[in-house]
Amino acid sequence: MKGPENLRYFATMNSSLEPKKTALILVDVQNDFFHPEGALVRSGFELTKRRSFIESLIKLCNSCRESGMLMVSSSFTLIADTKNDALIPLFLKDLGVKLVRGDFQVSKWGHQTIEEIQPVNYVMEKTGPSAFFRTELDLVLRHHDIDTVVIAGLNGTRSVVATAYDALSLGLQPIVISDGSTDIDEDGHEKLMDALQGVFDIRKCKDFVASLNQLSKLAAV
Repeated sequence: MKGPENLRYFATMNSSLEPKKTALILVDVQNDFFHPEGALVRSGFELTKRRSFIESLIKLCNSCRESGMLMVSSSFTLIADTKNDALIPLFLKDLGVKLVRGDFQVSKWGHQTIEEIQPVNYVMEKTGPSAFFRTELDLVLRHHDIDTVVIAGLNGTRSVVATAYDALSLGLQPIVISDGSTDIDEDGHEKLMDALQGVFDIRKCKDFVASLNQLSKLAAV
């Protein structure tokens, strides 16, 4: 059986990547997960690499936006009843996240995509890990004739990977930005990125940005 080093069959993608047929999918990059006043930090959770992660996202977003890529943010969403009481999923209960009324709810500040990576073209409201599950994302991508998705964001071991698997199942080519993704369990995230090298095209932000710059130079010739 061949080892993982022989399974990296995405190496030739640089030459075939077309920015106009590619979308950047930003998963769970919203105030309630990232902002110091958001639900996650308020509950005592802190991303130790938060600043470096956001800086990588800014570079990634700027480069993708300048290349003409479609920009999509997918925000985790809590459904509330008519009394505005939210349905809390088990994983948030298990984490011990202390929610207040309005957290992760549509039109609220915490639900919004963080300011540093704005603007985006679309915002999807998702209730599960994947940006595709019960959302209009597939419809939007097909409308724009997208065949490749670049995926980055929070909850890397759940939401980013789930989105990548769904993209693959839908016939799309997923590219995962390893340092444009993170998790509360940062060590677990890094190990998973290494383990999935033979499954997905996984790249560092600087390498992907460099490949976009190279494509721009070639297009200008």
